Amino acid sequence: MKVVLALAASIDGKITKWDDIQDPYKWTSKEDKHFFGSLIKKSDVMIMGSGTYTAVKGNLNLNLSLLRIVLTRTPDKYKNDEKPGQLEFTDLSPKALLTKLEKVNAGQVLLAAGSKLTSEFMQQGLVDEFFLTIEPKIFGTGKSMFEDRVLDIGLKFVKIKKLNDAGTLLVHYKK
Repeated sequence: MKVVLALAASIDGKITKWDDIQDPYKWTSKEDKHFFGSLIKKSDVMIMGSGTYTAVKGNLNLNLSLLRIVLTRTPDKYKNDEKPGQLEFTDLSPKALLTKLEKVNAGQVLLAAGSKLTSEFMQQGLVDEFFLTIEPKIFGTGKSMFEDRVLDIGLKFVKIKKLNDAGTLLVHYKK
C-alpha cells in the first residue's frame, strides 16, 4: 500500500486564502485540478479531516470506485452523511486506519487534508510520496501547509514539472 499526499500551495506556503472558507481550492489552476483528478482516479481510498470535509462536501462526487474516509474525533456527528463503501467517518488514529486499509488490500491511499492531519501523517512517517503544486500567488495570510509544530522530515526529490504558462509548478518527492 502506498500513501500519497497531494497539496496545492501559494509561493508563501498557504493552502487556503484568507477569504476562501467555503471553497478553499477555487484559487488553484485548472491544471492542478486536472492533476488532482488523475490522482483520485489512481487511488482506492481518499483520507481527509473533518475541516476539509466540511469545506468540500458540497462538491464531492461519491462513487463506488473511491472510498472517502474522514478522520474526526466525532464520527457520530456525521452519521447522516455516511454512505458505506463511499463515504465513511472514523476516529481511528492515522496509523490504525492505515493498518485497517492494508488488511483490505487498499492499493493507493490519497491524503487530501488540511495542515493538522497532513502534519500528523508526516510526523508519523506515514506518507510515501508527496505531490506539491506551487501556484504563482502570494497570500500573506491563510492556512499554512503544516500545523505549527516541530517537524524535521527529509524527502527525496523525484521531479518538477511546469504545468502552465503562468508558472504553476508540480514538485514530486518520495520518502
